[in-house]
Amino acid sequence: MATQMQLGESQIRDFQVLRDLGTDVLSSVVQHLDGLDPVPLNPNELFVAIKGCFEGDGRSAECVMRQALSLNGLMRQTEMDLDAVLAAIQTGIERDAQWSPHEVENWKLVEPTFRELLRLKAFRLVATTIDLSYEYANLFRTARILTDSRPLFSRDADAIEGAVVSNTLRLRFESVDGAHELSIAMDEGDVRDLAEQCERALKKARTARETMSNRVEIPTIVTGERSDA
Repeated sequence: MATQMQLGESQIRDFQVLRDLGTDVLSSVVQHLDGLDPVPLNPNELFVAIKGCFEGDGRSAECVMRQALSLNGLMRQTEMDLDAVLAAIQTGIERDAQWSPHEVENWKLVEPTFRELLRLKAFRLVATTIDLSYEYANLFRTARILTDSRPLFSRDADAIEGAVVSNTLRLRFESVDGAHELSIAMDEGDVRDLAEQCERALKKARTARETMSNRVEIPTIVTGERSDA
């Protein structure tokens, strides 16, 4: 039985943009990305490369990148092959897109070039990089350190005789069962130690990246790093 794929409205809009770009435009994107050396691992760098093919047209670049990465991620996670993915997309378009027969035929003309796009090393590597970067039981979302003062009352509570300043680290993270929050009391030494450990972690990441890139000559990125870092 053929693999079924339910196409959402946003995905259908992306396929419409890809359909209307046409074979020649998509072929130029394939040729440009296939010639990149080194192949980017950073999603931001890959997006810049794609956007350059469209003379700054960010919407078209976003459609290309979004679908190429998401479908490569789907193949990685489900072990579907490319033929099965494209067949499922074709079935989904015919069932869900409400395109005219002419528009469906135009998609079929573009599909072989879209196949070449999905097979590019750049999309496979970036999709794998994203998966490996966030394939953990718990994912950090935000952190705040809340500082508050707690008054010291007199025995009969009719006067404040002093105060204690304290810090609370509030972590928000997500797991497979949803969002969570954890609060941890910290003294001044704890805050200083945490700041030092953060600086050390950034330095270790830079060292590891530079060692892999320069000595072993393996392209390496740090998860979530800015492209201008």
